[in-house]
Amino acid sequence: MRFLRVLLFNDHGRGGGAERYVDTVADALKAKRIETVKLCRVRGGNGWIELGGVPEVRLSDYIKGNMSYQKLLDQVLFKFKPDIVHVNEVQLYYADLLVKLSRKYCSKLVLTTHNYGYLCPTALYIKIPEMEPCDKPYFNNHCLTCLLNTGSGFQSKLRNSSRVLYSMSKWSSFLSSFDTIISPSQLFAELLRDKITKNVHHLWNPIRRRFLEEQPETQDDTKKQVLFAGRLVESKGVKFLPLLARLLKNVSFLVAGSGPLRGYLIRNGTENIICCGLTDEEGIVRLLDKCDVTIVPSAVCEMSPTIITESLSRGKPVVAFDLGGQAELVKWSGGGFVAGPFDIYDFSEKVEKLIQGRELATKMGHRGRESIKRNSDPGHYAERLLNIYYYL
Repeated sequence: MRFLRVLLFNDHGRGGGAERYVDTVADALKAKRIETVKLCRVRGGNGWIELGGVPEVRLSDYIKGNMSYQKLLDQVLFKFKPDIVHVNEVQLYYADLLVKLSRKYCSKLVLTTHNYGYLCPTALYIKIPEMEPCDKPYFNNHCLTCLLNTGSGFQSKLRNSSRVLYSMSKWSSFLSSFDTIISPSQLFAELLRDKITKNVHHLWNPIRRRFLEEQPETQDDTKKQVLFAGRLVESKGVKFLPLLARLLKNVSFLVAGSGPLRGYLIRNGTENIICCGLTDEEGIVRLLDKCDVTIVPSAVCEMSPTIITESLSRGKPVVAFDLGGQAELVKWSGGGFVAGPFDIYDFSEKVEKLIQGRELATKMGHRGRESIKRNSDPGHYAERLLNIYYYL
């Protein structure tokens, strides 16, 4: 195979699952001796940094005074001259420029999607205000209703609608510019093929090797614990947690993460909700190994929640709503249950079934772990990725 240089681009910071995807892919490609550089932005920061790779390309070295983003990106592409520019996420106002400059240096463009916003004006893929699963991509006869129910005040609604209608058109053009698109969601891949382009691959996201190398520890059978891990925001279903905790009084709810709804949990939570705070990869492994079940009550369609893959890799079953990529992962792996969308009583019954049925939970957890080992191993993912790269 011919020599390749790959530039991994991510403009949505670090910390979340979509952001960690870049780190995982970079490590997997380097293990295959592919020259790889990551171009990422620190969440909440103004500067850009390079987070490792060969050759050394530190983006902070390029930032002098008021140097424009265009000049910065142009210099990075000129210095590294990548064969492949693999984009994870990008802000809309950088999209055209990224495509233009990549083509200037004859780089092939690959996109991994982690955002329903490409095909949904609210990025939720949920009908508002009904809060029901959507069944069609943008644009359908319910989109205007969703737009009118976002924002407050007539001017705000009008501004949001105008902005979204413009951005959806731009995103469609942006997606059509790529040589190939990779989706961790089979549903989203099918929507893209039907709506925008046929050149779409479906690959389950890779997992950090740390979650696969060590066997899960045996938890204390006398404890009943479930884990919620993620940003403490409404879209992740944080507001469902107090009711779930009341319905499952004898179960401890371990909550790992930080965010604006931490105060809400403290004010409305119960004694069996234990806030563990923000934790690192090692901390997540420890929490997974001590819990019985992982819950993912997200109120929106997610593309490929990392916590589900991590939980299954540690042999722990998952309960999620029957929505988007989270339902796909649970059903595909056989490693848990899906509840009716936003049916918190059905959700609690599924959790209770796994808590009380240790044998069933163990069986589902084992099945999920084997699925992840077969399909999300980073080495196998890198091989599939290289096959895509080389045929562009």
